[in-house]
Amino acid sequence: MKMFTLKICLIVLIDTSIFFQTLDAQVSLPILPFSKQYELNSEIPILELPHFNNDSLDFLFNNPTKSTYTKNTVGLVTPLDIDMLRLGRWDSIESEKIVWRLRLISPGSKGLRISCDQFLLPKGASLFFYDSTGSRCYGAFTELNNQPHGRFSTGILPMEDVTIEYNHHSNNQEIIAPFHINKISYIFRVQDIGEADQQCDIDANCPNWANEWCNEIRSVVKILFRSRIGIVETDNIGSGVLINPSC
Repeated sequence: MKMFTLKICLIVLIDTSIFFQTLDAQVSLPILPFSKQYELNSEIPILELPHFNNDSLDFLFNNPTKSTYTKNTVGLVTPLDIDMLRLGRWDSIESEKIVWRLRLISPGSKGLRISCDQFLLPKGASLFFYDSTGSRCYGAFTELNNQPHGRFSTGILPMEDVTIEYNHHSNNQEIIAPFHINKISYIFRVQDIGEADQQCDIDANCPNWANEWCNEIRSVVKILFRSRIGIVETDNIGSGVLINPSC
């Protein structure tokens, strides 16, 4: 398992190709989507995504004998172009609230990861991702998730059927598209963090500081990062621990 050097408790992830974040690192608020508060039209437009063979992808990326071997690859990233003004369904509630919804289906996948190259939610807006039954819901993501670089990414959504829902109070303003989805990762493998197969960079039990940081050195984090092989992008899983580079 690839080990990442984390010199401070606040984890900073660095990708050589594109921005990435895990879902758990995103700030979310305990807000119910409008679809759970109001009776809306159940007919949601469906966008069916390409289907892949999970075993073939696993063999391609996780077999040491292959030139495409990346190790601990869990997802294949594919380009997407979801413009809210062209795709999905808009509904109005009591002339004061607006709802946009789109359903993505990826048969056979073990999860999906959604990335936006444009992301700027206005104040009072909220964004949700949930499964077909509504029993698993991620969000609400709000203006708190806006970043200076203007991008956003979920972690792995453990579902092959995900509905994206955007809520906002209209106030008779012109409808704008606050985000654009440009990539989606087809998750073909569920990867857990096991024991590292590489030696630790530095012994975490250095006597000079082990007692002071005893809780932190027992912690291991799962890191979802993106890599590239030529024109092919993949999502990968690694682990990170706190070490002392000066010990």
